[in-house]
Order: sequence, then structure tokens, then C-alpha cells
Amino acid sequence: MGRGWECLRQQQPCIKKLKPQETRVVCNGLAEELIKEALAGHDNVRNYDRVACVFDSDTEELPALGLYESLKRWVRYSRCGAEVVVTSAIFLRRCRIGKTPLNIHRLLFAALLAAIKYSEDSCHANSYYASIFGLPLATVNSMENLFLRDVDFQLTVSPQEYRSTLSRLLSLGDRRQKEKREEGSIRRSDGMLSAANVPILAVTIATTALSLYTAVGMLGA
Repeated sequence: MGRGWECLRQQQPCIKKLKPQETRVVCNGLAEELIKEALAGHDNVRNYDRVACVFDSDTEELPALGLYESLKRWVRYSRCGAEVVVTSAIFLRRCRIGKTPLNIHRLLFAALLAAIKYSEDSCHANSYYASIFGLPLATVNSMENLFLRDVDFQLTVSPQEYRSTLSRLLSLGDRRQKEKREEGSIRRSDGMLSAANVPILAVTIATTALSLYTAVGMLGA
């Protein structure tokens, strides 16, 4: 881990690396938090200085599309842990650019980029990180520069700030995962009910056919 993470560990030895399953919960929590913030700013898409246009996507899309998937992709290909995701959430809170469906994905990417460089001693070149999200290198460099200036290059994270952010994301993520499980159970139940109706329908059709056959026979007689 990098100097930023080691500094946190020295100040607060009880802060430990999270397990993979906890990383998934944290990613769910951050995605849920950003979706709500972006949707809250949906009616004010242009509520920030036009210099921030570098964060705008080419088309306006719902932030729910791909935020969690983007975080999973980042964790997988950057090989970072949940600590980077938590740190990016802290930086996003410091960011003064209004979050909207138009810019939320790129703001997240810029925060992750700043967080991994804060947390890790050995990092890839920006060209590699740009490939993770499929963005041109020039755009990534501009995003990084603007994001750092917007947070006034304040990249120090205190143990208290880290712990409170981690707790918030774990709570949000855990609730979201429970909702997903419940939604999945409802869909499975609906499917089972539909499947259970098939034999009943078959019996009904067979009974109706037999009745018609009997009626035709009686008329023939």
C-alpha cells in the first residue's frame, strides 16, 4: 500500500484491509450514494461552472446504469482494494462540482484516480487507467487536473474520516444488497407461481376438451 494508507495505519492501527466480500458491499454503497446525489441534481444539469464540461458524458443517461459495474471493473483491473473506493468517496464529498447524471461517471473515475495515487506507491500510467473506462488519455489528464484543483489538492484523510465513511458505505451497501436479494426472491416466487399454474391450465384444457368431445358424441347419437 501507499504512503497515504500507511499513514492511516500508523495513526490508527485498528484500520485493516477489507475482505473481498466487504469490498463488494462498499462498492454497492458508493454506487447507491452517487445515484441518489446524481438524481437529486437531475433538474439542474447545468448548475456548475462550464469549465467542468470535461466531466460531461456525451449523452445524458441514468446514473444507475453501470455505476456499480464500473466500480467492480475498476477494482478488478486496477487491482486495488476497498480502501481506494472508500478514499474516493471522501474525495467526492470534498468535490464542489454539482453531481448530475451527465457527469457522475467521470467524477467517480477522477476520484478513483486520485484515491489510488494517494493510497498506492506503485501505480500504472494514466493511459492504463484510461483504458479501464474507455476514455482518451487527454480527457483523463484534463479530468485529473480539474478534479485536484476543485478539491484544492486536499488529499489527506484522517482515521476518523475514513472510519465514518467506511461505516456509511457498508451500511448503504448492506441495505442495497438485501434489497437485491429480496427482489430476486420475489422474481423467483413469481416464476414458481407461473410454473405451478401450468399443470392447472393443462387440466382445465383437458377437461374442457373432454366435455366438448362428450357433447359432440351425444349430438351424434
